Amino acid sequence: MSEAIKDLYVQKLTTSKSKVDSLNPLYKLSNREMDVARHLIEGLGIIEVSNRLNLSSSTVSTYKSRIFEKLGVHNIPDLISLFKMNADKE
Repeated sequence: MSEAIKDLYVQKLTTSKSKVDSLNPLYKLSNREMDVARHLIEGLGIIEVSNRLNLSSSTVSTYKSRIFEKLGVHNIPDLISLFKMNADKE
């Protein structure tokens, strides 16, 4: 588990509900980035996501990079963990 994910767990455990809602990192994503992220956490690859969303694979790759940067994750398992922690707050 990355340090960013560990920090989010600690933050979630030590922050009141109203403060946690405002700290939901998923709010940083645009609607399209959220679409791409959801497909990635379902286990789809870049090409499969590009086919589903009718985007070029380079565009999906760019979205993936932006998602990782905005959320401070480095891999899909960390992205999945982050979504699980924050899904109830979307």
